[in-house]
Amino acid sequence: SNFFRSTFHEITKEAVKKAIDQPGKLDLNLVDAQQARRVLDRLVGYQISPVLWKKIRRGLSAGRVQSVALRLIVEREKEIAAFKPEEFWELSVALSKQGLVAEQKVFDQAGKTKDNLDRNIFIASLDKINDHKAKLENAAQAKLVAEDLLTATYLVNKVEKTERSRQSLPPFTTSLLQQAAATSFGFSVKQTMSLAQRLYEEGLITYHRTDSFNLASSALEKAREYILAHFGKNYLPVKPRIFAKKSKNAQEAHEAIRVTDLAIDLHNVNDRVSSLTPQHLKLYDLIWRRFLASQMTATIYDQSSIVVEALAKKNKNQYLLRSTGSVLRFDGWRRLFSIAEDQVLPDLQAKDSLSYLDLSSLQKFTQAPPRYNDASLVKELEKRGIGRPSTYASIISVIVDRAYVERTQKKFFATPIGITVCDF
Repeated sequence: SNFFRSTFHEITKEAVKKAIDQPGKLDLNLVDAQQARRVLDRLVGYQISPVLWKKIRRGLSAGRVQSVALRLIVEREKEIAAFKPEEFWELSVALSKQGLVAEQKVFDQAGKTKDNLDRNIFIASLDKINDHKAKLENAAQAKLVAEDLLTATYLVNKVEKTERSRQSLPPFTTSLLQQAAATSFGFSVKQTMSLAQRLYEEGLITYHRTDSFNLASSALEKAREYILAHFGKNYLPVKPRIFAKKSKNAQEAHEAIRVTDLAIDLHNVNDRVSSLTPQHLKLYDLIWRRFLASQMTATIYDQSSIVVEALAKKNKNQYLLRSTGSVLRFDGWRRLFSIAEDQVLPDLQAKDSLSYLDLSSLQKFTQAPPRYNDASLVKELEKRGIGRPSTYASIISVIVDRAYVERTQKKFFATPIGITVCDF
């Protein structure tokens, strides 16, 4: 009854002092949960590992988290081994408003569109055949449809125009930072955590082991002031953006990962800490942009979709082709991140006649599920509520160091010993 618990969610002087001034009672449910994890470690790790040494090979280990991570990789490996690819064909047609563009080659031999095409040209993909979803399973079927499309009469069936907005992403949690660094820079989870540790020790970012989207009120105020001063009021939402964590297992003991001072950016961070490597700078800049972008207004697009009707002259088969494109109207939070250009469609109206220019017929095969990489494995573990922000790097290190899995081209695949341990 004489013990108290001081809780704080951000590692700052003000937060720590406030927590000490306002202590709470111990939560015995949290105490029991911690003891349950210790018991599981002893039951699973301490008891099973010696069995693995005796039956398979010395030096192996089992644990309540690493065993599940290995099982995921092994199951994916078995899915890939059992996968049987299925053939399918994709047909695309290059079109333009009638009379505007002469018939010409638009696709190269690989089926890609050539550069610097006339703005009146657009690409439509086969969608339906006689009101049924198009499904071409072999070359013979594709050839018959291609012959129809070569001589068909093309007409705009309808044009759909909508406004689409995309809200900004939340600030980084540990798992999201690891996934983004792996996707953007090819960093391993262990490398990302090592770089983040240095940034944290230098006082450049907040604590980097967290599963919370919460941000300190003072940080929100500074972010809004920075956005207003550097980008203008159009980039500032009416209210601060608050993100809710969807995972029921989230402890939310710390705030989200953010920079401690927005005035320190990629251009002057070396003035603060001169010994940072280019990898440190990349990660710091990513955290800086993600934090600031999380408090900016939405990106707005004008999206259009053109449905084209093609009527075959020989057998009167009716084909529907679809083309979608969008134009960026307002960049919003995307001002801090690059935007991939989308196809810009010409201005067309329903019933407009179209001219055929070129056709692409590509043979493809369904793909097996991809092997896990650092980003996708962490995402899967988090989705299943396995592990904690501080454990993702060590989980992967253990299963790699013990040769249960190998990392090839940034992908994990299970080794024979890993499959043996998992099946055992």
